[in-house]
Order: sequence, then C-alpha cells, then structure tokens
Amino acid sequence: MERITRKHLDYVVDAINMRAGTPPKPWSDRDANGKITANVGNYHIGSAYGGWRLEQMMNEGGGIRNVFGIGYVPKRELYGLLQAYHGGLTSKLWKGLISLDAMPSWDARQPYHCPFLVPMAEMKKVIEELDSD
Repeated sequence: MERITRKHLDYVVDAINMRAGTPPKPWSDRDANGKITANVGNYHIGSAYGGWRLEQMMNEGGGIRNVFGIGYVPKRELYGLLQAYHGGLTSKLWKGLISLDAMPSWDARQPYHCPFLVPMAEMKKVIEELDSD
C-alpha cells in the first residue's frame, strides 16, 4: 500500500479547485499597500493536532469552513474523501444538476447557503434525461 503524502492531497485539491473554477491559491499576492486578501472560494488543506482536513475560504478576511464537517483525520482517510468529492464534481449527474459557471454568483458570506441544493422534481427530471441518453 502506497504512503499518502501531502503532495497527494495537494494534487487532488488542485483538481478540485480547477473543476470548481475557484482560485488555486488561498491568499492573493500583496497589493501596492502590502496587503494580502483571501481568495474567496478556494479549497485548501488545513492541518492541526497531527491530522488533516479540507477547508474552503469564505470571506476576504480569511474565514474558512470545514467542508466535510469532520475533525482532523489521517492523510489516507482525507485522500479518500477528496477523491470522492472530486468524483462528485466531475460526475455526469453533477453536470446535469448545476452549471459550475454559476459558481461566482454564490454568496460565500452566507455560510449555510448551499448553491448545490436542487429541488427533488428537478433532480428527477435530470436523472430521466440522463437515463434516456
């Protein structure tokens, strides 16, 4: 069994950022005044207590959310979660339910607002369309 390293985690997170259309880096470069701001929407790896988790920038001040809502976990466990999350972003069903081009209109200042929730009737319609293909 291959050892999971930080590079493995970063590789999948880069793919998640690319697929979701979010900034690749958590923080911007310094502006003319020497100030840096958080890149809202960016996914990145956080670590503490010997564990790891997926975090997402929620505001320009650097506020984050714990994407999976779990504590810090071993790299191998997080790697599996990241693979599943990326798989969900790239699945055929996902593409039918939401346009990732709509992501910039998402208001990240509302931490409990989820732009990915779809009414059940619309979801059934998309599934029927995909089944007919």
